Amino acid sequence: MEQNKPKRKVLGSEALGELLGRMKDGTFKDIINDWKWIAAYTRRYRAAVIIYTLLGILSASFALVSAVASKYTIDIITGHDRARLWFVIAVMIASSVVSVALKSTVSRISAKVSIKVNNDIQAELFDKVIRADWNTLNGYPGGDLLNRLNSDAYTVAGNAISWLPDLIIASYTFIITLLSIMYYDAVMALLALSSAPFLIFSARRLIGRMRSFGQKVRELNSGMMAFETETFNNLDSIKSFGITDKQSERLRQMQGEYKKVSLDYNLFSIKTEAVLSLIGSAVQMAAFCYCLYLLWNGKILYGTMTLFLSQGAKLSSAFNSLVKTVPVFLNASVSATRIRELMAMPPEECGAGEDTLNAARGLTVRLEDVSFAYKAGETVLDKVNFTAAPGEIVAVIGPSGGGKTTMVRMILSLIRPQKGRAELGDGSAEGAGGAWRRLRSSTGNERRAEGLFLIRSAGKYACFRYHCG
Repeated sequence: MEQNKPKRKVLGSEALGELLGRMKDGTFKDIINDWKWIAAYTRRYRAAVIIYTLLGILSASFALVSAVASKYTIDIITGHDRARLWFVIAVMIASSVVSVALKSTVSRISAKVSIKVNNDIQAELFDKVIRADWNTLNGYPGGDLLNRLNSDAYTVAGNAISWLPDLIIASYTFIITLLSIMYYDAVMALLALSSAPFLIFSARRLIGRMRSFGQKVRELNSGMMAFETETFNNLDSIKSFGITDKQSERLRQMQGEYKKVSLDYNLFSIKTEAVLSLIGSAVQMAAFCYCLYLLWNGKILYGTMTLFLSQGAKLSSAFNSLVKTVPVFLNASVSATRIRELMAMPPEECGAGEDTLNAARGLTVRLEDVSFAYKAGETVLDKVNFTAAPGEIVAVIGPSGGGKTTMVRMILSLIRPQKGRAELGDGSAEGAGGAWRRLRSSTGNERRAEGLFLIRSAGKYACFRYHCG
């Protein structure tokens, strides 16, 4: 089985292995297409993205200036050089304040633009869904639609604005931090980078398990949302059949599954973070010992030692940020795929000329030799003929599953006949379509209780009554 094949790992990373695997088997093109679609929103807000990137780079630069100024401040204090002390302190404080201000501005810009993009995606997706072909839309559970409309749209919006700038900023931070350490001591730079292999190999299990748990949580969220939506939509039937206790029991069962997965992930995260913290502490201790060696041998001053230790930790953090861009890249692609599936749904068909029907004459509904079957199921309607003239009361009666609801859906133009013809006319035949529903909304229509549908036109009513027999 394909799903049982072990996942390829590159440098210990499943995400990187999957990325290279997709490049090899040709499916990487799908990811590129997803990101081309995401990039359309990035281009739409390119001014904000450029400002976001530039401010992030400036913030990283001032943070480095502050670190170097701090080094000289410590050296001046230990050397009792009062002449330059206040100048260096002023530089350190100013650069720190500017760095924090820029970082806060970047965060604010990112939040504003992400909300705007999220709203745009949600609005476009919502418009697409409510105008989509009913038969295609019916294949998606309500909870899944809500998850795509909210969770996936939020993921795409965030990455459309921040993924590329974050990648550029993390790369820039990594490079300037590495160069600043190498400027003072190349061995110290290599020692600071020694945590990189541990982070990569430790991340393989973290990334794989995070993705697995994330998928489980998403599936459970979709299931719970679908269950809750269907429960509230069918609350009358649930109360009528007296199954409220069973629904409550089912909800608690789903909550128990969600609790188990969440606690398992929490325990895994605690263990993983503990291991990574120990590895990071070991690398920091090694760097500290090396700094002591240099300090006691008179090769560096206290300020340089402080700079080494702070920048070494920052270098590991920047490298970790770069590694995380791969799974983020893939997760955004998954969310984009789910949204694009909905965007690709065919729209409902609208017949031509239906808005010109003369409602004053009275409208006739006619089904001629109509046949219909859902995608996965037996034929529901087979060569059905039906006519409802103005002023008539027509009853649609049949057993459960006999096609009553399907016929009403066809009368409502939610579905279209696969064979035969559905017509709405004022004396001249016109096909049923989306414009039919617009005509009904302008002439007035009512849907009351279950199994009763009325069309009112020019003071006359056509009534369709159906019930289970």
